[in-house]
Amino acid sequence: MISTEIPKNEDLRLLDLDSFDILDAETDADFAELIELTAQLCNCPVALISFLDRKKQWYKVRKAVPISQTLKDISFSTHVILSDDIMVVEDTKLDSRFFTEKMTKAEIDIRFFASAPIKNTDGHRLGTICVIDKIPKVFSSCELNALRIMAGRVARIIELHKKNMLIRKMAEEIIVMKNDAITKTMNAQEEANKAIAINLHENMAQSVAACIHHLKIAENNQEQRLQQIQTVEQELKVILNNMRQLSYAIKPNTMEWVPVEELIKGFIEKIAESFPFKIQFYTIGNESSIPSEKALFIMRIIEHWLKNIENRGGLTMVKLTVITIRQFELLIEDDRPLVSYDELKKELFDSLVFEMVRSQSGIVDICHVEDSNLLQIILPDIKV
Repeated sequence: MISTEIPKNEDLRLLDLDSFDILDAETDADFAELIELTAQLCNCPVALISFLDRKKQWYKVRKAVPISQTLKDISFSTHVILSDDIMVVEDTKLDSRFFTEKMTKAEIDIRFFASAPIKNTDGHRLGTICVIDKIPKVFSSCELNALRIMAGRVARIIELHKKNMLIRKMAEEIIVMKNDAITKTMNAQEEANKAIAINLHENMAQSVAACIHHLKIAENNQEQRLQQIQTVEQELKVILNNMRQLSYAIKPNTMEWVPVEELIKGFIEKIAESFPFKIQFYTIGNESSIPSEKALFIMRIIEHWLKNIENRGGLTMVKLTVITIRQFELLIEDDRPLVSYDELKKELFDSLVFEMVRSQSGIVDICHVEDSNLLQIILPDIKV
């Protein structure tokens, strides 16, 4: 076969081909259906959808061809991608470009060949759709039009594949950004709360010490008793006011509302790799939004309990279920060998989870469900 020239903008064409991720992707079922239909419409026993990279022609879908690739320099398609037109060779023995050509290894004689280029929206010809026969034939106008339509359909499929791929990548990036934002928010909030707690402790300690000092003076000095008691009263008012201000700083009245199921799911996906067991997540009930502060609190509970049971023997699977029907409920079920109720109770009391839930007026319980250990948390304060 006479070698062909390299297409104009070949480097750009190859970059576009790489961007579609076609060669490594699984074969689309739509491609398989199209190639069968193309063979029938064009009355040919062999049909191919192929893409050409720098050195090879890859058969993405093939009918009646056992091999999956050929060298690019012996490929008929290298001629096809030089033009937007359909190429028809009615008899290769009468065409000086192809009379020595044979599909090596497959041992399929190519006497008739018709092929249309597959173009992307930028106009780059990434590959071809072709039909082959081992006998010479004349290609009708209807068959020619059918091949042109099929080439356009393949182009639309790969464009859709690329869009879906980009959407998936964007979704993955959004999840990563969201999880990073969650982590930064949680860490920042914890640091702020630590600073507030230190400030609260120091101010409280100083104010209380001052109150004790004034009361001792009042106890031992009849003349200054009234004055000292009044001083203590003022000091206590200051303490109460400071506590209110610090409380508002820790728990602001205005809170952003977030979709709890999506947020928890993203959080679990982020932390799952750090644990030696699998984590499954389920939801029951309608989608609901809760204050972001509550969502962060729930994620902290999950993380604390998972760390609490992490090193227990025989643990391979943890199942988390969020129920949002009448109230917010969190179930954490693990597949360890059944732990006695007393041991489960001790685990709970030794962990931070019990006090965390109680601090929110929540209900926490432990029990066995079939062959699993179950932690049940109900937070009635969260409206769903």
